[in-house]
Amino acid sequence: MTLPATDINSFFENFASWAQEVDDAWTRLALGDDDEESPEQLLIAIAEFASVVTGIEEKDANSLNLDIEMLGSYGQELLDKLIGMAEAAKMNDSVEEMEQLALPIAAWVARNGGELKNLPPMVNALAYLANNLQSPEDMAQLCDLMNKLIEAVSPSVFEDEDPTDNNRPWRVLLLNRAIVATRSHSVKLIEPAYDSIVELLPIDAPSFFEEGIQQMDILGYPEHVRDIMNHYYLLHSVSRTLH
Repeated sequence: MTLPATDINSFFENFASWAQEVDDAWTRLALGDDDEESPEQLLIAIAEFASVVTGIEEKDANSLNLDIEMLGSYGQELLDKLIGMAEAAKMNDSVEEMEQLALPIAAWVARNGGELKNLPPMVNALAYLANNLQSPEDMAQLCDLMNKLIEAVSPSVFEDEDPTDNNRPWRVLLLNRAIVATRSHSVKLIEPAYDSIVELLPIDAPSFFEEGIQQMDILGYPEHVRDIMNHYYLLHSVSRTLH
């Protein structure tokens, strides 16, 4: 597996392809009724959405005074509907791939100066990639993408989150970014990711670096990565700082 394309045109192409497959499944299974939105209607909606976004791409989005965040939310809404229709058609093996389309939407919002507020879709998509990509090179590319998305996250997201909730998307995103950075073996990616853990997730920092030290030997990380992990472990591990 390699990192999928995250440009907005790939989103529209893949969405239309998946919507056609879902429409075929709905026809085959005789799903839906006249009062229910259909995959065919989604195809029309995504074509209209694509025409709007394509027009923005050809100009300066900021100069057009458009609500980039609202457009991104609409794109995610269409994707959520498509996923719901796929689940109704028992296309469970395809749902995870469809969920990856949250990334081009988020990347488009970030690239055009919008803030990201709905984190779960992109966090889940990024976690899927982190679990399935293998090479340090792919991990470095994924980390670069995560960095760009994190920079666009709205401050309102992490200001309103409950610090006692271990499943809060902001926490998961930062921890996963640090893990991906470690797997990239890149010093320039690792150190900023670790610094963010220390600064933004101070409660999690000791256990993160303690677990990281344990993984160094198990997974056979190169010496320079071990040195970085050991440095942060010595500075921030509870067991070390107590003595």
